[in-house]
Amino acid sequence: MARPTENSGGTAGLHKNLRPWPKGQSGNPGGRPKGLAALVRAETDEGAELVAFMLDVLRGKRRAPTALRLQAVQWLADRGWGKATQVVEGSLTASIDATVSGLDEVRAEIRARLTHDDADAIARRLLDAEGPRDAPGGPDGAPGEPGPPDGSAGPG
Repeated sequence: MARPTENSGGTAGLHKNLRPWPKGQSGNPGGRPKGLAALVRAETDEGAELVAFMLDVLRGKRRAPTALRLQAVQWLADRGWGKATQVVEGSLTASIDATVSGLDEVRAEIRARLTHDDADAIARRLLDAEGPRDAPGGPDGAPGEPGPPDGSAGPG
């Protein structure tokens, strides 16, 4: 039995009489249906008659109000050079709830463990730093690891 494809969504096996097309054989030998666009091209000399009609409207050879003449200009321009890019302005607002449960407890724990000397060493390091805080090259040379707050070379 054939394995279902990843995107079958559980529908595999519902249509047991369906089989994939053999290699080299098309499922649509007649090609894409011709449709309205092909009919219009065939009946209007590849669109030349449509363009001529719109040019007549634009140039006033056909009685049309100014609004229709301007629409003819727009139609011709869109087909001759493509539709103009539309700039969409707007604003995006999002709120992020950055509340950490137990944040006060974490702060209290840090304050309890951090000595006055540790705080001074950290402050000196931050003030003396010339690059970003996470720049490589702490006292022990390890990238991204600043080393102990007392300025020693670390364990070793």
